[in-house]
Amino acid sequence: MTSGSGSRRPVAWVILAVTAALVLFPGLGNHDLWAPDEPRYGQVSREMLAGGDWLLPHVNGRIYTDKPPGWFWCTAVLSLPGGDVTPLTARLPSALAALALLLLVASWGERRLGTGSGTRAAVVLASTFLFFDLGRSAHLDMLLALLVSMSLLAGSDVMAGRTGRGGLLLFWLAASLGTLVKGPLGLLLPLLVLTVDRLVARRPRDLLLLKPWWGFPLAVSLPLAWLLAVSATRPGYDPLSVINHHVLSRFGSGLHHARPFWYFGVHFFAELMPWGLLVPAAAWAAWRFGDPCRTAEREDEAGAPVPGRARRRFLVIWVVVILVFFSVSKEKRGLYIMPLVPAAALLVADFWRRLQAGDLRPGGLVKGGLGVIAACFLVLGALPSALARRSMVGAPGLEMPSLVLAGLGVAGGCAILVSLLRRRLPAALSLVAATFMALLLVYAHGLQPAVDTIRSARELSQELARNLQPGDVVAMLEWRAAYLYYSGVRMEELGSDEAAVAWMTAPGGRRLLLIREEAWRRVRPRLGAARELASHGTGPRRVILLERPG
Repeated sequence: MTSGSGSRRPVAWVILAVTAALVLFPGLGNHDLWAPDEPRYGQVSREMLAGGDWLLPHVNGRIYTDKPPGWFWCTAVLSLPGGDVTPLTARLPSALAALALLLLVASWGERRLGTGSGTRAAVVLASTFLFFDLGRSAHLDMLLALLVSMSLLAGSDVMAGRTGRGGLLLFWLAASLGTLVKGPLGLLLPLLVLTVDRLVARRPRDLLLLKPWWGFPLAVSLPLAWLLAVSATRPGYDPLSVINHHVLSRFGSGLHHARPFWYFGVHFFAELMPWGLLVPAAAWAAWRFGDPCRTAEREDEAGAPVPGRARRRFLVIWVVVILVFFSVSKEKRGLYIMPLVPAAALLVADFWRRLQAGDLRPGGLVKGGLGVIAACFLVLGALPSALARRSMVGAPGLEMPSLVLAGLGVAGGCAILVSLLRRRLPAALSLVAATFMALLLVYAHGLQPAVDTIRSARELSQELARNLQPGDVVAMLEWRAAYLYYSGVRMEELGSDEAAVAWMTAPGGRRLLLIREEAWRRVRPRLGAARELASHGTGPRRVILLERPG
C-alpha cells in the first residue's frame, strides 16, 4: 500500500474497533440467560467460581463432561471482580471474541484481498445474523470461530510464504486453544480445510511448511496436559469414554440434535442472513477469477497487487469444507457453522469491492438474491399483526419494537428495490448492510428485553425458592439448568415419566417437582396427591411447579 494509505490505517482501525464495540457491548445484560445453553454454561462457570474446582467443570454438583473447560475459565475469570456469574459476565467472552474476530477479518482482508476489502468484510460480518447473535450471547462458538479463523489465516499465510515462525506458532497455538474450548474440532477443522486446499491446488507438499513434526505435539500438549491432570486428580474421570460419548457419538449418531444431511441446505441461508443468498454468487466469482474471460491481475487504487485465484479459492474451500463436515455429522445445530462465517464475509466483501471497481458484471444470481432480500425486508411489515395473533403479544413493551422493525424493513426493502431498478448494485449492498444492522440493533435492544418475561426461567425459579421449606427435596423432569441458575436450588434430574412417578410417590416428606405441561398431562392420573403451586409459559411447553405434601 502507499504511505498515505498506511498512515490512515491506524485511525481506520480505531474507528472500526470503537464502532464494533458500540454494536456488541451495550445491553449485553439487558435480558436473562435463556435456555437451553446460556444458563447451563453460566451455571458451570458459577460452580467453578464458587466451588474452587477450576480443573474439572461441574453442573448441579455433577461432573460436566460435554465441553472442555476453556470457555468456562474465561467466564469465571471475567466474573471474579463481582464474585458471581451474571448475564453480562456470561456473555462478555463472546463479545470480546467477536470484536477480535472483526478486527482479524478486517486486517487480513485489507492486506490479502485489496484496499477496501477489509472494511467491507467487517461490515458484512457485523451485519450477519449468526455473528451478531452469538457475539451477544453466552455460547462458546464465537470463541471457537475466532481461534479457528486465527489458525486458518495464519496457516494460509505460512504456506504462501508471507509469514515466518510467528505465523507458524500462531497456527498451532490457536488450534491448541480451540481444543480446550470445544474439543478436537479446534484442531481438526483447520487441518481439514488446509489439507483440502492443498490437494485442490495439487501441492500437498506445502503442508510440510507447517512443520507438523513439532507443531502437532505442540498443539496437543495443552489439552493433553489438562487431561492428564484431570485423570491424576479425579480417579473416576475417564477421558476416553468422554471423547467416545461426546465426540464420536455426536458425529456418528447425534445425541440431542440429530438432523438429516440437507439440514444446512436451509439453515445456511437463515443463519447467514441477509448475506447467505449472496455467498453462492461470491463463491462462484471467486472460483472463476483468473479465467481468460474474467478480469486479469492488476493493482488496486492504492498500488497493492490484487490477489489471484489461489487466495480466493482458499476462502471458498474454507466455507465448503466446514459446511460439508457438519452436514455429514448427525449432530447439527445452526450455530455449529459459525467458523465458516468469517470466510463467507471475506468472499462477499471481495465480490462487493470488485463489483464497485467494475471488475465484475453482476449476474442474475446476484440481482435475484438482492431482490429476495428486499422482499424479506418488506415482509417485516406484517410483523406487528403476526405477533398480535400469538401469545407473545402479552409481553410488555413488545409493540413498539415490532413497529420499529416493520418500519425499518419496509423502508430498507423499498430503498434496495429502487437501487436495483437504477442498476446501482454497490449502493444496494450498502443498503442491505445498513438496514439489517439497524434491524439487529432493534432486535437486541428492544425485542429481546421485551420477550424476556416469556423466555426467562427467573420468575418460576424464584417462586420455587420462596416455596422451599426445610427438609423439602426438589426434582425436575427433563432437567434444565436455567431453574438451578435462577433459584440456587440443587435438584434431582429425572429422565422419564416413570422416574417422575416413582420419585413423587416415594415415602418421605414434602416434595417439589418441575414438569412441563405435556408431561404433566401424561402422569397426572398417577399423581393424584400432587397439586400445582405455580407455572410459567403457555401451551404444552408450560413449566409447572408441583407439590406433593409430606
